[in-house]
Amino acid sequence: MTTASTDAGGEDAVRLSWRPGEVILGLYEVLEVVEGGGMGLVYRVRHRGWGMDLAVKVPRLEVGRA
Repeated sequence: MTTASTDAGGEDAVRLSWRPGEVILGLYEVLEVVEGGGMGLVYRVRHRGWGMDLAVKVPRLEVGRA
């Protein structure tokens, strides 16, 4: 499982690859993977509080490594 820390304080880690139906941070429901590009993945998510669809881009870890 690939994860990233949610903040410098070491709170719960967030996975960097998601599946439709998952709820991220208790707030964003993953609806679909829109596109998988060379730099990252784009997800269509629904903000559960606002009832609004949003796009979230998650960069691939390999891109940021030297």
